[in-house]
Amino acid sequence: MRYDKRDVGRSTSYQPGQPEYDMEGMADDAVRVLNFYHVLKAHIVRMFLGGMIAQLVALRNPE
Repeated sequence: MRYDKRDVGRSTSYQPGQPEYDMEGMADDAVRVLNFYHVLKAHIVRMFLGGMIAQLVALRNPE
């Protein structure tokens, strides 16, 4: 399963450089996608900024 992080495309609605979310919110987005599809376990693989998000997902959701 793949999904795009926030602000991909034309969805940005804040002043440039001042997003109204943080890394924890982006990690929560990933967990919400998994929960929506009833995925109980997953291997999270990412690069660059996504790598930090993957680490937060794992730290905050070790199960």
